[in-house]
Amino acid sequence: MASICMQSACQMLDMLPDGADMNWLYGVSPWWCVVHYMMQSTTVLLVELFARGQRGSTEATGLAKKVEKAIRWLRAMSINDSS
Repeated sequence: MASICMQSACQMLDMLPDGADMNWLYGVSPWWCVVHYMMQSTTVLLVELFARGQRGSTEATGLAKKVEKAIRWLRAMSINDSS
């Protein structure tokens, strides 16, 4: 179940483009839904990274890149709303 949860979190973040485009985001979905799902996905990936990830492994590097992507999006979204 943990593996399925982690894969779902990765797929959720894969739906977003690599570059944070707020005009696109606000046009396709309410921002509060995106914040909710992005935070859930990021939390799952962080737990996996810190609890089971082996430092320097390919999987850990991939998870870290996904978390960085989520942080870029959250930082871009915080310009309009601090939540």
